[in-house]
Amino acid sequence: MKAYEAGSNVTVNYNTSFNAGKYQYGPATGVTATSYSVSLGDETLTTASGSFAQIQVEDATNIRISASIGYSQGAVPLTNLGNEYAAGQIKAGTASANSGYITGYRQIFYGPDSGTGAITSATIRALTPGRRAAAATTINSIQAQTGTKRIIIAVPQSSGLEVTAANITTSLNADVTSSYVKQEAAVQVEGANGYTAAPYDVFVYQPASIDPTENHKVVLG
Repeated sequence: MKAYEAGSNVTVNYNTSFNAGKYQYGPATGVTATSYSVSLGDETLTTASGSFAQIQVEDATNIRISASIGYSQGAVPLTNLGNEYAAGQIKAGTASANSGYITGYRQIFYGPDSGTGAITSATIRALTPGRRAAAATTINSIQAQTGTKRIIIAVPQSSGLEVTAANITTSLNADVTSSYVKQEAAVQVEGANGYTAAPYDVFVYQPASIDPTENHKVVLG
């Protein structure tokens, strides 16, 4: 139960556990689970463990497993003197618990590119997948390669992120922030598995030449 890139296909397996409780002076409670109702989204299963149908995570996905276990009445407990104490008996009832959430997000992409043509969804998805867009994030290493013509950074437009700092760490931390130029038009970038595209802001570093030994550190904020 975690965040996934929008478009990811996820099969959720689950396993419940039930604690029968304990009386301080005995006997064993004898409480047993009598029913299970375990739900994820619109699907409900009635077994102690199992698998839900595969789901495709969307941008707005925000779901979790909710489990309810019905249980039986327990034995009558004893006091420290060995007398029955009916008021302390566990009564039949239901125990409930929830898991963490599955959520969807659009991720950052970055990396060197050997092309010079139009930047498309395919161009961007061929780059290194980054992480979930946050209020600010640092990409510590973007390593150029032989044949690199440009370095591309693409961020979901909804994140509002911009390149706020960029340095070539292999060249005395030369400041190249202004050389990461934001493209005028957003690029529609698909999610995982061809999921519905979303607009991305694209920043391109494309000087006359790029040394294959260059390594960039870029701050997005």
